[in-house]
Amino acid sequence: PLLSDVKPVNKNPKREVERSIKSIFTQLGYAEVFNYSFASEEDTKFELEDSTALGIANSMPDEFKFLRTSIYPSILKLIAVNADRFETVKIFELGRTYHKLKADELADEKRFFGFGVLRNRKSNELAEAENDFLTVRNEIDTLFRLFGFKNIDLEKASLSYFHPNACVQWKLAGEVIAELGYLHPKYNDTYSIKRRVLVGKLYFDAIEKLNLPENKKFTFVPPSHFPQDQVDISLVMERSAVTENYAHLVSKLGVSEIQAAWVHDIYTGQSIAPDKKSVTYRVALMNYKETFTQAAIKEVTDKLINLAKDNGYLLR
Repeated sequence: PLLSDVKPVNKNPKREVERSIKSIFTQLGYAEVFNYSFASEEDTKFELEDSTALGIANSMPDEFKFLRTSIYPSILKLIAVNADRFETVKIFELGRTYHKLKADELADEKRFFGFGVLRNRKSNELAEAENDFLTVRNEIDTLFRLFGFKNIDLEKASLSYFHPNACVQWKLAGEVIAELGYLHPKYNDTYSIKRRVLVGKLYFDAIEKLNLPENKKFTFVPPSHFPQDQVDISLVMERSAVTENYAHLVSKLGVSEIQAAWVHDIYTGQSIAPDKKSVTYRVALMNYKETFTQAAIKEVTDKLINLAKDNGYLLR
């Protein structure tokens, strides 16, 4: 008989990134969808008015005459179709977009994870909109944490297709790896969406390129034998202030009992000045040596309060 070695298949880094992110999206409650990479002429202008789209030579319907230059129109059309069928729509897609820079050159192909979230609420309260935004923002933070990325910066952004005051970008090593925002109201009628909708995308090519050991951190910490605790602290700040800053300061405080800190709630209304907002941060505490005492919790709380005061925040 003929004998030969059976060699293991080499891992494909792109496939590893793709499978990992898809798995995390699914854990976060998102459903994967699939779309064709075709678009109408109007869709090709979604992100850039002067975008040069690659046309299809074959005879095609108007809505499929071009290769898409943005993943957002595909996501928005599926959200519009499903908006009346579900209380909450949470979808994502891994798709390609095509960008033609010069007439005599081939189009540049890019890959993105597009995602969208719509909640069918009758209320239009600003507080609910802010909480929905925080929820999805925290989900993307969780996605990158589970993926293993570290030292990510979150920055306020300004993009034409997002609401001016509800748009953020995640950056790693100075490169944009994700964005999120409320869809600009001018697009609601275009895509027949009656409610506020959150959309965003992960820059797959940038994530794949930055998927390096120096940008990642995987650690295993055995569970504590003692119960976890938590502390809430509410701060008053300018309405336009970035809420992530204080949470970032807490993470750098160097208190061993602090496990994580995140924005739990944002309040605007009675007893708060019109140009201010109250932000409640929740700080998770864990002790591996003993059960928390009131004195220990007070000591951590005092450090959090002093940190806020030292950085110009007003306690509520």
